[in-house]
Amino acid sequence: MMKRLFLTIAVVLSLTGCQKLPTPICYGEAIIGGQETVIPIYAVKKVNDYTLYKAGSIYNWRWVGVGAFSSVRCNAEW
Repeated sequence: MMKRLFLTIAVVLSLTGCQKLPTPICYGEAIIGGQETVIPIYAVKKVNDYTLYKAGSIYNWRWVGVGAFSSVRCNAEW
């Protein structure tokens, strides 16, 4: 009985790491540690005249300003 419980808990915990990420809408490039790195962007918003990007794991899924990137490639106008 305990073996089955531990096995069930292990399976549930291992599946929580398999969440699917949303599809990026843009990509930004930033110089991190001296190397150019491509960073997925998942959302864009304007605050007054300032554009903010919801960046991926490199920026800890936070809203960052356009100054955090050396360039941004988006298909849509924001």
